[in-house]
Amino acid sequence: MPELLYTFFWLFCGLWVGGLGAWQIHSKLKKHVESGRISSAERFQFVRGWFLAIMVPSVIFCLLQITGGSDLTPDYMTWPSPQKWMALSVNVFCWGLLLWWIWLRGGAEYLSRLTTLEASRWQTIVLSKYSMRLLSLLIVASGLWALSQAQWNL
Repeated sequence: MPELLYTFFWLFCGLWVGGLGAWQIHSKLKKHVESGRISSAERFQFVRGWFLAIMVPSVIFCLLQITGGSDLTPDYMTWPSPQKWMALSVNVFCWGLLLWWIWLRGGAEYLSRLTTLEASRWQTIVLSKYSMRLLSLLIVASGLWALSQAQWNL
């Protein structure tokens, strides 16, 4: 059983975070659709986006891990080339896509609006579009910091 979890780690992560997360978000936003605070189309768009943003990279990572050999760990920095570099490229692409969506496509405003549906006044200030932009920068900065600390095994 542990080797199955190891081999398909990325797929299981995608299903757990992407699949179950999308289901939870869909359920949580249902009452806001019923009250008219958001539309059904907005809920569907966000849930679909969440699922795809998690599942697509997870499936790619899983395929890269499987094609790299039978004894690979989920840590893609230890994978052989070209799998390691392809996984790193997918990761950097996802960071770029996140920043593009948050900063240029209204993602910060959209996330702020969705996260403040049940928020108090204080939480509304904390979960502003500016906080979402700051959070996106922190996410990318922490990923870059983690890469700078990684053992590259060239």
